[in-house]
Amino acid sequence: MEHGHQTKFLTIIVFLLFTLFLVQCKSNPFELERRNLIITFEPTDENVLPTQATIKGEIIDIKSVIDGQIIDYGHVWSLNPSPTIGSDTNSYSRKGATLEPIVFETLIQRLVPGTAYYVRSYVKSSKETVYGNEIVFSTKDINSQRVIRNIAVLNIQSQSATAKGELNVSGNSNVVMEYGHIWKKNVTDASLLVFESNEGFKSNKPTVGTNLFSLSFTSDMNSLEANTNYGVRSYMKVSFLLNGVKEERMYYGDMISFKTRP
Repeated sequence: MEHGHQTKFLTIIVFLLFTLFLVQCKSNPFELERRNLIITFEPTDENVLPTQATIKGEIIDIKSVIDGQIIDYGHVWSLNPSPTIGSDTNSYSRKGATLEPIVFETLIQRLVPGTAYYVRSYVKSSKETVYGNEIVFSTKDINSQRVIRNIAVLNIQSQSATAKGELNVSGNSNVVMEYGHIWKKNVTDASLLVFESNEGFKSNKPTVGTNLFSLSFTSDMNSLEANTNYGVRSYMKVSFLLNGVKEERMYYGDMISFKTRP
């Protein structure tokens, strides 16, 4: 008799597990189908820069994708996988309401150069938020893109010279806080010529509205020592958001060596 009760108990357990399996099989395809109706597109190479990227998305079928009227949609991005809106460490675009299927794009700015980001499209109603597929992309490194570089040293005299540099920020001008040149005598290693250890510098503040794409600039180096070797580098200070916190970094061009006249 006891054996019969055990068999009946096991039969009930198996039945409940099988029922749960069927429920999951029935619900998962629905969730997968909903996610497939909100698309996050991989960005093209030209749409990814050191500190910004343009991401596209699409809502294919509003009625099938969410319960209720869409009150907001857009992209959410983070340094961590599966980003969600409403988190203090995540950022998201708020496109507002829509009544029709739509293709949209988000310009994501103040990103960290050379860093991987996770992005998902989302739609939100008063009842729920549904996310699309997740994509991951990496911003380009500033140095590899030749964003800041030296061009030449001109008008070399015994106590002065002129350094010429170039910015090629191509859409990243909103993060440039300062740029210019630094110089130091008797330096042969570029890694030793940084802003904190220079003997002279000339800084420029970008004018509001200035287009910094392929902007050439010069710095007059005065009070130099005659018949002396110098190294000069262009530099750029940028700011961006890292997990919602403003960060600043310095970037440098290659060093040019020159010698003042006797």
